[in-house]
Amino acid sequence: KRVMWDDVGLVRTPRGLDRALESLEEIGEEAEELYRRVPCAETAGLRDASGAGREVAVSARMNRVSKGAHTIVLSEQPEQQQQTAAAAQQEVELVRKDLEEAGNESDEDEELLGAGFAV
Repeated sequence: KRVMWDDVGLVRTPRGLDRALESLEEIGEEAEELYRRVPCAETAGLRDASGAGREVAVSARMNRVSKGAHTIVLSEQPEQQQQTAAAAQQEVELVRKDLEEAGNESDEDEELLGAGFAV
């Protein structure tokens, strides 16, 4: 979850997506090995989630168009990254508000939403 949030979340950069793909590949290999040693629903879920995350990251890496809440930062210029991070933080605040109004916010959601955007 942390890899997906940090590098495949609302603000995406080519470098971050490459980093995510490397991490997800490692996680996927470990999850597959764990599933082979201990085949059960939990290890299958971990294996499948890592594969799904990898596919999302691959798709995001090929996409060059910002759409919806997802913003692609192609420039490595700090000022553009700061502006993009500020816009993404506003989106996170809207999501947080929606979760609170729906009564569906969990501690895990709060941890992820509170992570902020360090650029």
